[in-house]
Amino acid sequence: MKRSFSPVLPKLLPALALCSAASAATASTKFPEYSMVLVGGGLHTCSSQSRSSCSDNPQFAANTKSTELYALSLPRIRDISQSAVWPESRAEQRQQTQAILSQLILDFGTKAMTEEELRQRLRLAKVELAGQTIRGETLYQQLSELELNLMFDLLQQPQLSQQQRQREQASLAQTKDKFSVEIYEKITELAGKVRQKPGKPVVLVVTASSRDPLAAVDFYQSAFAETGAEARWLPLNAAYQAAQQQKTAGKASCEQLPQYLADIHGSYNRAAVYPDLFADLQAFCQQGPAAAVAQIEQADAIFFNGGDQSLTLQALRLPDGSASPELKAITARLQAGKLIVAGTSAGTAVQAGGRFTEKTVPMISNGSSAQALQSGAVPAEAPLAGCEKNHSCPAELAEDQLTYRAQGGLGLFPFGVTDTHFSERGREARLVRLLSDTQTRYGFGVDEATALLVGFNPTAPNNARFAVLGASGVYIADLAGAKAKDSGAAWTISGVRTHYLSRDDQALLHNGELTLQFAPWKKPVKVPDTSASVLKNNDILTGDNYRQLALQLCRSRQARAEGLAAQAQLVLQQQPDSRAALGTYSQVDPVTDYCSYQNFYLQINR
Repeated sequence: MKRSFSPVLPKLLPALALCSAASAATASTKFPEYSMVLVGGGLHTCSSQSRSSCSDNPQFAANTKSTELYALSLPRIRDISQSAVWPESRAEQRQQTQAILSQLILDFGTKAMTEEELRQRLRLAKVELAGQTIRGETLYQQLSELELNLMFDLLQQPQLSQQQRQREQASLAQTKDKFSVEIYEKITELAGKVRQKPGKPVVLVVTASSRDPLAAVDFYQSAFAETGAEARWLPLNAAYQAAQQQKTAGKASCEQLPQYLADIHGSYNRAAVYPDLFADLQAFCQQGPAAAVAQIEQADAIFFNGGDQSLTLQALRLPDGSASPELKAITARLQAGKLIVAGTSAGTAVQAGGRFTEKTVPMISNGSSAQALQSGAVPAEAPLAGCEKNHSCPAELAEDQLTYRAQGGLGLFPFGVTDTHFSERGREARLVRLLSDTQTRYGFGVDEATALLVGFNPTAPNNARFAVLGASGVYIADLAGAKAKDSGAAWTISGVRTHYLSRDDQALLHNGELTLQFAPWKKPVKVPDTSASVLKNNDILTGDNYRQLALQLCRSRQARAEGLAAQAQLVLQQQPDSRAALGTYSQVDPVTDYCSYQNFYLQINR
């Protein structure tokens, strides 16, 4: 089957022209320049629990939480072994887990230990069971992520200091990665610009993407507080939404929140570990959507954390796919220019959706580039992590299957698919395959510690302005003019225009077409020499090898680069309309080198 898209080449205009066009597209001086901050994940932030991201000798208050603690007990081991998480087919692993944990009590007692210590002791353990030697390492490798989460959650201990729960404390001032710091600060800066009353800008933190939606609350509240915001937790998650939908005598079933957390999030025993936060969640649930909407209407920004975008979707969309009252309120305030929407990782991926040039934009939910090239994109729920270990993957779906939601995500970013941790995890091929299989024109892949700033035109929904902030860049795939052929045994696509915008670059989307502008401090790279040797990489789908090869092509005078992987070939080609620009930027020592490019044409053969 052949597919083609009508080709329209993006333009590269002088900086002044782009700024003028972008200003005209804004249409209202009161409307914010940028309304969304979409982060690719990987914000390396110093905290009392993440000291490797701190400058030398970080200092925190004595009562801050420095690590998670776990302790063994016979009642907890019994709870683990009797949980409904274990299907009958996993009876052997359940019994072995109970035996190993019971042996650890004999070996180490019930004293609290760190997560690293618990994992190490589990993997080194050995016990005799029914005449068979059970080795901890073998069992550990057999356990699914769901089973391991059950074990660690039930063994996790609350940590108190003077009868108060110890809290994780973020410290932007002590964070080594200043690119990450400036992204937090940018969110609060934009929130301050839309605030319509005196006082600190209010930033709502939504941790709905997390398997454990209580674990990151302290971290994000303290991080945004340090930027000068009034940071509040909005306890909006899939468990809350389930309670609102499952009513008893006309009231939300908030007493069932622990069960919903277990069934939907795969999170257990949270009330014991975070009693105050769980009480806040319970009260929020009992107050219902009207109170949640009231909080949203008082906010200047809302931030969605990373994890699993499918969980965030369940928090904000109803079972029939319609928008919840909370999502309607967020959408209305965003469209009115009164709310900044920000997200990182899954909190960025979930924003895609809605309609762009009369087509519905899908939301990516799972998959590796290698598997995407092998079996294409499937409109299905993402398989659970570790499903191959306990044989629970859906029929005919691999654990790393490329999956997507055809109806899209939250629909707040309607211009194309959004993907994250992008270059670092080699996600270029999976994005292109998804765009091709769903006939979607644009895809935006945001690198780690990098943000795509998005500005809207309130009078023209297909128009937008973009800018790049942070450490790396944003990859844009444009399938206008691309041709794909799928014979089942082989899949090819050619003519994919790819762009890589890095720090301070801008783009304008006008009537569906992109105009790009490299930062003025970047200098054009000379026209490539078509007779030069071909650049090559023999492991193109691993890590950031694609980015490294593309940047080699960007910096050099070569016209062609080839990357190989198992049963796949990726070719990048410069053509007469290709452009590249180089520059250096000093956020802190050392200086960072950037190379941006436009219209590097991609062909994939599998």
